[in-house]
Amino acid sequence: MDELDGVILVISCYKYLVPRVINNPYRLKGDSIAGWKIIYVVGDNTLNTDYCIGYERRIKSNLLILKCQDDYIHLFKKVVFAQQFVSKMYIIKKGIIKCDDDILFNKKLLYKYLSSPLDIDFSAKRYDDKCFKTPGPECCSELKRDSTIPQYFRKNAQHWNNLPKESKAKIDKYMYRGYINFPKSPEGYGGSGGVYFLSTKASKIIIEYFAKCNYDLFFEEENGAFPFIAEDVGTAFILCKNKIPFTLNNNLYSHIAWKVNENMDLAMAFHTHIHGQPLGALPPKVINLLSD
Repeated sequence: MDELDGVILVISCYKYLVPRVINNPYRLKGDSIAGWKIIYVVGDNTLNTDYCIGYERRIKSNLLILKCQDDYIHLFKKVVFAQQFVSKMYIIKKGIIKCDDDILFNKKLLYKYLSSPLDIDFSAKRYDDKCFKTPGPECCSELKRDSTIPQYFRKNAQHWNNLPKESKAKIDKYMYRGYINFPKSPEGYGGSGGVYFLSTKASKIIIEYFAKCNYDLFFEEENGAFPFIAEDVGTAFILCKNKIPFTLNNNLYSHIAWKVNENMDLAMAFHTHIHGQPLGALPPKVINLLSD
């Protein structure tokens, strides 16, 4: 197996592959950067094999197609399957950066970040400055009622219709008055799913935990929580439960419509969409920072 410093997994889908990836001149391109493999990821549940990977000419980078659903609800499964694939294909020394397809990197700051020791296990951006330092299984027993997923299904009826009968039955069982139960991570643990770093150790823990749950996206924890329907929730839940320390890094990215107190010069990347909606045209200074 090839030995790499790490892998950058850019999670996309066929719906957004052309507008956000192929037609975007500022995205990551090429086979690798600073010893990190660049891999774009989509899902195709009709695939005859578990995966296929190759250099995609239109993307000008590597494209990994996984045998799984390609919609928002199955995002956690797609992300874990991608981690599982690269862990089997490569010897990864530092870890994995997971990012969405609406993230554009400042290449100079990305190169600096990738070249650093990265002797941490889990790092993400938060919208505050809180950082919880003592994770453990006792911290993950509380429940949080959330309406995001029911609202998503109401707006995307076709995705509901495409779910297997057994999945629909589970959703009908636990969805109550427009809410479902997520595990509540301690305040200050975990962060946004737009960009985050996982060490090889942390990624392995996520892969093995989800495997023990039989890769069931609608797996119900003993306390009645369903952690895997939201990707960032599932990632934080598993790592907190396994005592993986969290490192806060609010410079991993900024929205292109940044807040006044955000310093765009320090942002390693820029987020261009919120809930699928574009934040507007790229400001000239951001374009300058994104230029190679």
